[in-house]
Amino acid sequence: MRLPSFLTGTGGGQPDNFTLGVDVSIWNAEVDWAKMASRGIKFGILKATDWGSESKKGFVDERAVQNYHGMKANGILTGAYCWLDPLYDGIMQADFYLDNFYNKYKTDLPPCLDFEDGNVIGWSDMLKKAKAWLERVEQKTGRVPIVYTGAGYMAHFNQADAAFLARYPLWVAHYVQRTYPTIPKVWKDWTIWQYSSSGHHPYYIYKDPLPSRGKEWGSGSFSLDMNYYKGTLEQLRAFCELEPAIPTEPPLSSLYWPCLEKWRITQKFGERPAQYPTSKGHNGVDFGTPVGSDIYAAWDGVVEVAREDKTGYGRHVRIRHSHGLTIYGHLSKLLVAVGDKVKAKQLIGLSGGATSDPYAGMSTGPHLHFEYRWDVLAPQVPGGFVYNAVDPLPLLISHEEVGMLYKVKVIVGALNVRNGPGVGYSAVGLVYEGNELAVYEEKDGWLRIGAGRWISGSDKYVLKLGGDPGVMTLEERVADLERRVTALEGE
Repeated sequence: MRLPSFLTGTGGGQPDNFTLGVDVSIWNAEVDWAKMASRGIKFGILKATDWGSESKKGFVDERAVQNYHGMKANGILTGAYCWLDPLYDGIMQADFYLDNFYNKYKTDLPPCLDFEDGNVIGWSDMLKKAKAWLERVEQKTGRVPIVYTGAGYMAHFNQADAAFLARYPLWVAHYVQRTYPTIPKVWKDWTIWQYSSSGHHPYYIYKDPLPSRGKEWGSGSFSLDMNYYKGTLEQLRAFCELEPAIPTEPPLSSLYWPCLEKWRITQKFGERPAQYPTSKGHNGVDFGTPVGSDIYAAWDGVVEVAREDKTGYGRHVRIRHSHGLTIYGHLSKLLVAVGDKVKAKQLIGLSGGATSDPYAGMSTGPHLHFEYRWDVLAPQVPGGFVYNAVDPLPLLISHEEVGMLYKVKVIVGALNVRNGPGVGYSAVGLVYEGNELAVYEEKDGWLRIGAGRWISGSDKYVLKLGGDPGVMTLEERVADLERRVTALEGE
């Protein structure tokens, strides 16, 4: 597998599929959580409890509560760990952690056990204490705890004796590594990777351009433990058993029509909630496009799905934008591939939906299903799938020259623009002599030049421009669509 550049040292920036976090304790002094949040920190794990070697009593980290509230105030997901002392009873330490911190300040992440102290009486005894702590905490909280450790520490234990740890998510410590952490033999993969103890990014291990390291992030000390969760923020929220984060406003205020504007809408957003109970109604907009109609990208982005399915969307394309994504379902042909960078208004496929097509998906007839989501496909949560979809219709703007039939030039001083094809419709503006306008539709001698914008097509007022062999009249486009349908039916 090819590793991303941020891990190999060939590039910078943060990975799209990892989520950045930190872990802190009193050793980090005062933490500026607002600064942490502004630098992209999405989760924090604080030290909650430990056991005093001199007092022989449990204690709560002096900055635990302060750090907890600082994370919460700045929208950072919270976690808390117990440092497991090998000299004291595991159940006793578990109860102290629960009674003195977790039950008072329930965290977003599951409870965490720091399993690394080498001051042991016997390695088998240490395993027993860890097992007792984990089972006790899971029993009391109903959550599977996370285990923090490293490959070097786990090498002390008999692998068969330590096999029980495999069911617990791994938070692995491994710093001097640019590519991927070494996984202790008990586990197959990691969930959280503590990749630095000094505020580094992985690719800065050997040459750190940040002179103050931890302080650059908002830590009160130069040192700072940096971590990645292996997944997106929404995946981390699902791991924490939290609802997907729903933004208050859609990130894109406008989208281009995914097909010719003349195709009628056959099903609107939110309709038929009984038919779509998991999404609480139709999750997109259906356009009644004949099979073989041109389908366009609604915005600039990168194709993250282009495949043939026999269920759901059927043959479909999904495009990731700077924020959010669009889905184009029930296609008859794909004209892009995964990884393609596309521009708004670019042709990406042909519509389908015919029930005779085995890759039509859940379709009762030819149409395009168009969907806009604010974030990635949300993971499954209790109650089914929750989709961060919004009604795209209010966001749609006219395709400038996409779907254009031809252009005309205004040859009179000024010409009324009306909101429908006829003098009985209201005037909504003017166009002037010399203006060149794209025409998208002809009707009864009138020309549509945009959404709800019509002008007279009389040769007294406008001159039809030609010379582009790629420009077709409406009749020519209909004939072309019919040819495509015939060709597809013959495949």
